[in-house]
Amino acid sequence: MLGRRCLKLWRAYPFCNYQINNMEQQQSTREQTLGEARVRVDFNPSANSIVDTIKQKTAELIDLCEEMRGKGGQASDRLISLAETAYEEAAMWAVKAYTW
Repeated sequence: MLGRRCLKLWRAYPFCNYQINNMEQQQSTREQTLGEARVRVDFNPSANSIVDTIKQKTAELIDLCEEMRGKGGQASDRLISLAETAYEEAAMWAVKAYTW
């Protein structure tokens, strides 16, 4: 999150460029979780910290659902899929509401 905040202030504080580049290198070495990929945590053109938080929390919920998958049979897996879809949609609407 620090890198995104620095990105907004980069013109005023060019020393942040080092931190941004360093964070990008760290993020590129770690593979995204399924939740992070589904909500596209890296996509935030406005570099808004609230949008980052919404996406990160949603990704955590999706990942939590994935941990439960396969432990309760087909009916449970279907419900998990529905929950994940609902989380994705909720994140979309929350980001839209905040950035409106």
